[in-house]
Amino acid sequence: MHACFFSSIWGQTPRQYFKKASAFLAAAVVLGLTSYPRVGHAASDATLGDHQAQQMMAREAWTKAADMYQQLALENPEKEVHYLKKAANAFEQSGDSISALHLLEQALKLDDQDLDLVMSIALIQKDRGHYQAALEILMEYAQRFPKNVELRALALQSISLHYQNQIELAKERIEEDPQDVDAYSVMARTLVMAGESTAALGILTEGIIENPQSVDLWIQIGALEVGSGRDTEAASAYREAIRLDSSNGLARNNLAFLLVTTKDPALRDPVLALVHAQQALTTEPENPAFLNTLAEVFNVTGHHSRAVRAIKKAIAIAPDDPLYRRQLVRFQKAHDQFERMKQSSANAVIRP
Repeated sequence: MHACFFSSIWGQTPRQYFKKASAFLAAAVVLGLTSYPRVGHAASDATLGDHQAQQMMAREAWTKAADMYQQLALENPEKEVHYLKKAANAFEQSGDSISALHLLEQALKLDDQDLDLVMSIALIQKDRGHYQAALEILMEYAQRFPKNVELRALALQSISLHYQNQIELAKERIEEDPQDVDAYSVMARTLVMAGESTAALGILTEGIIENPQSVDLWIQIGALEVGSGRDTEAASAYREAIRLDSSNGLARNNLAFLLVTTKDPALRDPVLALVHAQQALTTEPENPAFLNTLAEVFNVTGHHSRAVRAIKKAIAIAPDDPLYRRQLVRFQKAHDQFERMKQSSANAVIRP
């Protein structure tokens, strides 16, 4: 009888009615039309979204999966880094390394202790051929986490690849144009940083053969000769640079510093060093390195007050350079010692 009543009134049996009513109630809950309690709603939504994104990954719908993971990152701040990583992985699978890199860098800002993020960023940069960028982030974090062996190993590998890449590019440039002075310079500097000073000198020598009038190459040769302890050869290189360009401040500065600091008595010439140091400063009066050289010459020649003034000027121009502050301590100490000696001598003369 009840079944007939429901059938006549609603056009369906009680079982059919309650089945449809339950479906309607579930739909109302989903649409927010009722305050029916929903325990664990956010967590279940995230789990469902994660599952759907994984399905997209399985279907190799990388971009769709990446979009879904980014949405999950927005909706779940407590797991934002986790989902940003997944989105980055999806983009990387799709071949979009730029988007992947952007998301990883965003994640690293949220958690700068996550070394997996650091290495992922470095690897993407390395794969893109941006060895310098990879090296910079690896060196930064290798200093922050010196005990992390994996990080240090990747940093060393990136350094090697960076040097190799720079050398190969320079080689190509030299082969295309033997007159490309900058290519010789870049290659030589890279070899020096890689610990190959002898090879660097060989490259510079080749460069000079092709470009005998290159002041820059002569200056680089001079610097390498100094580093190898061949001061006489270094002085010859600097003098050749000055002969080619008498107004070159760097060549004069380097020669001045060499003449006043060399241990070779036959080469040491503080008076000539002073001439070159002063002429170097006429080309760049505010160059702190040139001022440091002049201060060194003043200190050696006994003009201690002038040495202190010169190095203080260098510090004013480059206050963050610790070298100049160390120099000030040296020169001030020499100045004070000289003043005490003068005072002692004066007292000795006055004493009957």
